[in-house]
Amino acid sequence: MPCNNNLNKLEVLHIQGNDSLIEVMEIRRQVFIVGMGIPKSLEVDGLDTEADHFLAMSNELPVGTVRIRYIYNETVKLERCAVLRDFRRRGIGSLLVKSCINFATDSGITTITLNSQLDAVNFYKTFGFRSVGNTFIEAGIKHVKMVLTNKSATSQVS
Repeated sequence: MPCNNNLNKLEVLHIQGNDSLIEVMEIRRQVFIVGMGIPKSLEVDGLDTEADHFLAMSNELPVGTVRIRYIYNETVKLERCAVLRDFRRRGIGSLLVKSCINFATDSGITTITLNSQLDAVNFYKTFGFRSVGNTFIEAGIKHVKMVLTNKSATSQVS
């Protein structure tokens, strides 16, 4: 999914299995473990081989990532969305989320869930996600569960 962003070559790669997980894990280490102080034992949860990963590349440099994990039937969970600090506010996070939504929709997935940090709720609302339930603490940070159904996904993402 190539995109022209500030004259940089920006693309999102779909990764399955162990391909390119080194780059994925390094981005998550920098964002979650170093940047946010989340313990490695919580960040590295052993579920990465069960997930599809998306890796954002800017001029062939890995700059962002997100994973989709299959929960049950036609439901997936969007997790570990991370963009390196120097590459934020350039549309990379949006491109990653759109890539996940399009992949899920094309795969017949009817529901996408995620646990959003409270300061990212409005970001996910722009894609049609809605908050459900009360806030809760995950990895020491306040979160809220959000859900996107296939009907709202197809009307939101282009």
